[in-house]
Amino acid sequence: GGGGGGGGSGGCAGGGAFGVGVGGGDPGRISGVHAGGEELPAELLVLALGVRPASGLGEQAGLALGPQGAVLVDEQTRTSAGEVFAAGDCATQRHLVTGQQVFISQALAANRQGRVAGACAALELLGRGKEAPRDPGTLGTAVKKVFDLEVGRTGLSLGEARRAGLQAFVTVISSRNRAAYYPGSGPLKVALVAERGTGRLLGGQVAGAQGAAKRVDVLATALSAGLDLERLAALDLGYAPVFSPLWDPLLVAARQAMKGA
Repeated sequence: GGGGGGGGSGGCAGGGAFGVGVGGGDPGRISGVHAGGEELPAELLVLALGVRPASGLGEQAGLALGPQGAVLVDEQTRTSAGEVFAAGDCATQRHLVTGQQVFISQALAANRQGRVAGACAALELLGRGKEAPRDPGTLGTAVKKVFDLEVGRTGLSLGEARRAGLQAFVTVISSRNRAAYYPGSGPLKVALVAERGTGRLLGGQVAGAQGAAKRVDVLATALSAGLDLERLAALDLGYAPVFSPLWDPLLVAARQAMKGA
C-alpha cells in the first residue's frame, strides 16, 4: 500500500498497511502525522519506503530466488528454469565489487539488463545462444537532490564492505565544490571506502553544494576500472575555479585515504 496524501481541512488520509495517516490543513499542506495512536505535528513528510522485487510470478513458477526474494539470474539473465529469462526490478544482478548476487533497484541497471535479456532470448530462439551478451553488473550508483543538497553514492558503504568480509575502512574529508573565492562556492564532503592492506577502492559517497552529486561518476568509473587509491589520486581531472578547487575533492580524499591503507 502507499502512503496517504494531504486531506481537507482537519482531514486525515489513511496510510493503508503502514498504519500512518496525514492530517491536512490548507490544500497541498500537512499539519501532522498520525501513527501508533499518536498525533505528531509536522510541516514536512518524507516517505522512505524502500523497494521490494515483484517476483511473485517467478516464485509461483518455482524459479530460484536470490537476495531479498528477487529472481536469481546469471550474467545472461537466465533463470534456474534455463530457457526463462528475467530482468529489471524483479531480478538479481552481480555486484561489480564483491562479485556477489544483489538486488539493487536502479533505472539504468534495469534498462541495461532488459536489453541483455531481450538479446539473449532472441539469440536463443535463433540457435545462436553462444553469441549472447552478458550483463556487466552493477555498482548501485545513485544520485539525489534534497533542496540545495546534492548526494551521490557508488560501490560499497563501509557497512556493506564489512558484511562482505572485507577489511574495509572509510576516509571522510571536507572541501568545496568550487574555489573558495568563486561565487557559488559551497561545502562538500567526500567519503571513500577502501580495503586495508591493498588500497583497493571499494566505494564512495559525495554530498554537498552544486556539482557534488555527479562527482560520483568519477568514482563509479574508477571502480569499474579496478583503480586503487594511488591511481585514483593520480587522475588528471579538469580544473577551473568555477568547477572545483585546484585539488579536486576526490583527489584530496584519495591522498588522505592512502595514509590509512
